[in-house]
Amino acid sequence: MKIKSLCLILAIAGLAACDNSSAKARKIERESRTYVMAMNDYRAGRMEQAIKGFRKVIKEEPHNTSARFQLAYLLQESKKNYLEAVWCYLEYLSQSANSDKAKHAKDRLEMCERELAKELAVKYGLLGKDTSKEELQKAQTELDNLKGRFADVERN
Repeated sequence: MKIKSLCLILAIAGLAACDNSSAKARKIERESRTYVMAMNDYRAGRMEQAIKGFRKVIKEEPHNTSARFQLAYLLQESKKNYLEAVWCYLEYLSQSANSDKAKHAKDRLEMCERELAKELAVKYGLLGKDTSKEELQKAQTELDNLKGRFADVERN
């Protein structure tokens, strides 16, 4: 009985240590000068500068998940750039699948995918009744290409 209790205590302590180390890593990600400047631009409503700043952070620190999530959010909400936002959310989830924001990122990813599908439907005239087979095939080909690119991202 004592051994089971000891194992349980050690397992809980290990989980707490993992949570603590990931929290520390996120804190460190948010302390870089470029990240702080991008967040200041975001808070001040300077969305273009914030987007540029978060892109710079990601270029300098490709595994900075905090910047990647912020960039995805800004692209989705501010620029309505759903394709690039999808990419950023996928990258975020590939790096932080078990983070506290993973479910939120998945939900936002689904929203972006729906909006992107609407954009493609409008682009190819799929919302009307007179859509030709050729137009449907072009749209399907483009969607298949996007799915292939997203699958490549998820694998890497």
